[in-house]
Amino acid sequence: MESSIREIRTSYSNLVDRFESFIQKTLGNTTDFPGYKEELQIRFKSIKKHLLLNKQKVFLQRLESPLDDRVSWLQSIAQACIQKSLDVIDDKDEAILYDRFADMIHELDNLCEISVKDVDESKEEVFRLEITSFVEGIQKIFIRLPKSKYAEVESTSQEINSILSNNKQLNIAILAKLLREQLKNDEE
Repeated sequence: MESSIREIRTSYSNLVDRFESFIQKTLGNTTDFPGYKEELQIRFKSIKKHLLLNKQKVFLQRLESPLDDRVSWLQSIAQACIQKSLDVIDDKDEAILYDRFADMIHELDNLCEISVKDVDESKEEVFRLEITSFVEGIQKIFIRLPKSKYAEVESTSQEINSILSNNKQLNIAILAKLLREQLKNDEE
């Protein structure tokens, strides 16, 4: 019974340690807090905050938080990722936390890449597309589309949408195939 009580008492601190370890592995370093916190802040310093989605803004605000307490800072990052406090999550939530943290870092990395480009948001739409498959690997493209072409984009997307099926997964597969073909044509 004592070992069970000890396990319960240490479960929260072990969870915090595992989350910290995951962050360090994601960043590819072993620096302790506040080292990895500073690294994340520097990494996303150039991002254009006004272009972020609300969930990305919240996550970035938590990364930039002046909290100097390791546990409180990690707690706030977890809250931004899964809208739950670390002290109330279960095993399933822990896996979701890791996935969402990694996804959010990936999204912000992509947005940083776009942010460093000289973009006039009033004149153009800019986005980065990445498709990954086992056969073709990773295909990436950075697209700058003048806003003057948006009417053509809207018209063509409505045409394509009208011939797609009601099956969302099938539609995504069709569009992914078309995108891969277009990206392949750019390489040739």
